[in-house]
Amino acid sequence: MDFDLDEYSDITNGQGEHPEINANLLEQTMKNVKELYEKYGNDLYMTSKIYHYISLQLPSLLVNVYETRQKNASRLETHLAEQEKFITGFLHGNNHNKYYYNTTNDRFYVYDGLHYDECKQDDILYDIVSSITKTQNCAVQNWKHKTKVSVLRKIKDNALVKCIPESNTIQSVLSLFYPSIFSHKSDAKYFLTILGDNIQKKNADLIHFIRPCAKLFLKELQEQCLLMFHVNCTQTFKLKCHEKHESELSLCRLVPIQESVQSQNIWKQNIKDNIIDIFCVACHYSFRYNSSDGFLLYSDCEASKYALVIKNNTNDAIFHQFVQEYLILYNDDNDVQDNHSSPVDSSFIQATMQTWNHESKQISWKHVFYLWKDYLRVHAYPQNLFYSHCKTFMKSHFKNNYCEETDCFSGISSSHLPTIQKFLRFWSETMIEDDDNDGDTKESILEMDELSQLFRIWVSKNVSTKTKKETKKYILDETKIVHILAYYKPEIFIQNEKYIIGFKCLMWDKDMDIQNSMNLLRESNIPITEHFSYSLDDAYLFYTVKNRENTNEKKMMVNKAYFDTVVRKQYKSFIDDYDMFDPTFFL
Repeated sequence: MDFDLDEYSDITNGQGEHPEINANLLEQTMKNVKELYEKYGNDLYMTSKIYHYISLQLPSLLVNVYETRQKNASRLETHLAEQEKFITGFLHGNNHNKYYYNTTNDRFYVYDGLHYDECKQDDILYDIVSSITKTQNCAVQNWKHKTKVSVLRKIKDNALVKCIPESNTIQSVLSLFYPSIFSHKSDAKYFLTILGDNIQKKNADLIHFIRPCAKLFLKELQEQCLLMFHVNCTQTFKLKCHEKHESELSLCRLVPIQESVQSQNIWKQNIKDNIIDIFCVACHYSFRYNSSDGFLLYSDCEASKYALVIKNNTNDAIFHQFVQEYLILYNDDNDVQDNHSSPVDSSFIQATMQTWNHESKQISWKHVFYLWKDYLRVHAYPQNLFYSHCKTFMKSHFKNNYCEETDCFSGISSSHLPTIQKFLRFWSETMIEDDDNDGDTKESILEMDELSQLFRIWVSKNVSTKTKKETKKYILDETKIVHILAYYKPEIFIQNEKYIIGFKCLMWDKDMDIQNSMNLLRESNIPITEHFSYSLDDAYLFYTVKNRENTNEKKMMVNKAYFDTVVRKQYKSFIDDYDMFDPTFFL
């Protein structure tokens, strides 16, 4: 029987006891020696040589082979240990950059303990070789190429999405979002955890409702993530609620965010400059808390209560909360039956009730639906939530109050209605379309804050209030005015939720205000000297000063941009390209 010694060597790796194999080898060796003696049995010289080689030379030769083999094994073990020590120090040492690899875009990344950045493979190889040279370790230096290849292989196994950022990196990322975009740090953490879940494709069935003002913000993150990970990190975010979502309320979550996110100046450049840090922290949070829902369970904060409000409440519970906050119910004697308003609201209700007649103690479905939309806005609930069920709920819970013919609910009103009705009256009495002689609409512009001030002035002159608290109930901020106009006056064009185009207020003619100021400026006898100069800025300063003079009441003033636009248009023949007035204007 023939034996392949290389095969035996591979099987045993030269280590351990193998009696069966040794017995076979001994048998084969004895057979081979016997064959040699049989072959040269008639030649004493050859048989003596066989004896000499086997008995005298082979033992010393085997001793040398064994000792050499042991030395090589010891040397190999030392080299492997030194190599592993170097690799560990290079990859995980505190005094060295950490490298990661992203399989989706086949790119390497370096982390300096504060920021993550993309890097080239050649730069990593150079860093590895330089570090090997600096070690002055002969064992590692002798295996320079092998060590370099081993380190690079381990880096490719070091996934970027599994990195663990340092605390200062996490705080740096959080500072990009809080307090500029999120009101609380926990809100920013929750948002980042959702991003991390989406990057790693966790809980893709969840629905995260976020305010529509975050649309561009999410779009920027999505584009950056598609380039880097080839996945959509915003896939679970929804800006509006649809009927299909209402059948999956257990999967619905709310994500708080501030309206300031509309301003791209706050976040756009920060996201581009720190996008890798953002995604790494997001993935870290997703791993740390297991999921965004895991974060909510762990944090037990206000963000958790808000995020789970739809999941933890039934449709009826949310509707009942709306009724308690927004509606006033009357009994048969026309007394308030159910009023959960605050003390200020209660006082306001009692004051306005004195002027309400029977028709005032009813509310149209149109008003109810506006109040429902306002309720969703105030609580930052998803747009369109329960739109299709709202009227059904009202009719079923107040079936004795509803009149199909008038589409109204009797015995029900709201403390919000007087303000809305007063504003609509203010609009109908003071606002007109600004038409020129040909009937074409001018590009008149009225800002929302100006409209808010005008309404406040109108209220002070047309509405009788006893206390400052009652007066404050009639104060409308710009956002509230936008929502009232969008609902009750949908034909009005509102630009960027800030400007009303094509309307002017009878209480204040902005252009005439400017015209009067310019006439006064012209008649102010400004001395014309050799080095005379008068700018558009000087004209606006004159306008603001004159507006404040000789009046006990606060007057409306146009802003600088509108003033400049009107003056440039009306007096273009007197103003040069540098916004300087020609002296002839004052003659």
